[in-house]
Amino acid sequence: MSTFTRILYFGNVFYGLCTVALSIETNLQLGITLNRPPFYLLIFLATVVYYSRIYYNTSFHFTGDERSAWFAKHRALIRRILLTFSLAIAGVIVYIAAKNYPALLTLSPTLWLLLFLVPIAGLLYTIPIFSFRKLRHVGWLKPFVIGFVWVGIVTLFPVLFWQVRNPGQPAGSLLPALIFWFQNLLFISSLAVVFDIKDHTTDKAHGLITIPAKLGVHNTVTLVVVPLAALSFIVLYVFLQLQGRSFIVVGIQLIPYILLLLCLRNISERKNLLFYLAAIDGLMFLKGVCGILSITFL
Repeated sequence: MSTFTRILYFGNVFYGLCTVALSIETNLQLGITLNRPPFYLLIFLATVVYYSRIYYNTSFHFTGDERSAWFAKHRALIRRILLTFSLAIAGVIVYIAAKNYPALLTLSPTLWLLLFLVPIAGLLYTIPIFSFRKLRHVGWLKPFVIGFVWVGIVTLFPVLFWQVRNPGQPAGSLLPALIFWFQNLLFISSLAVVFDIKDHTTDKAHGLITIPAKLGVHNTVTLVVVPLAALSFIVLYVFLQLQGRSFIVVGIQLIPYILLLLCLRNISERKNLLFYLAAIDGLMFLKGVCGILSITFL
């Protein structure tokens, strides 16, 4: 595996690119203009730092896969990168707040709650609060927490930040936005369930009863992943019909769902971490790209 590939996937740069692609798709799907570059820089850096912190903290005591071993080998360099990116995040937040200070003061308590709810859920995923376990250790809930945090970043935040930049202007109808949010939640959660298949034997041995550890690989695919993905596309189809999109647009946006079904064939035989990072999580990036291209050029 090349150094570039390791940085792209193990260094979580690809996850950052996924958030940017899906966020741009949100604006285009909802028919609103794109946000300013600082917003996309912020979510890219935040995503890279969030995921990298998780593996940086665990690489002390776990080197059972290539990613953990890579983090353990490059701890000093990664620590410097995390510090630099964290300072950059703080700088971008200050810049955005300074540029939009009057509009931020006009946000309702509900919008402020939404702004903080997503990062709080992300923190609870990795940090135990009081007597509660980390949410990532609640096996059946884990993929849906991942889905909730992701759709908050890529579906809710783009609209909220657009509203801050354009005070007094409506960001479109609420119903299509909710429908699009829900279909993204279903799709990303289904990918998170698939990703848990990779470690289902190890998770079960360590007492972490994820959906694949509980149901087995075949039942997870047929009873959970396929129904979630199918429902996600049905909801997406309803959304596209409400938006008046053409049959060609629907067909292009169906591509990630078809590829997901192809990836699910013989999924239990796929043991390579890179397969899950590039092929399974890569479907998030592909979904964003298909949405962007279909709306932009058709």
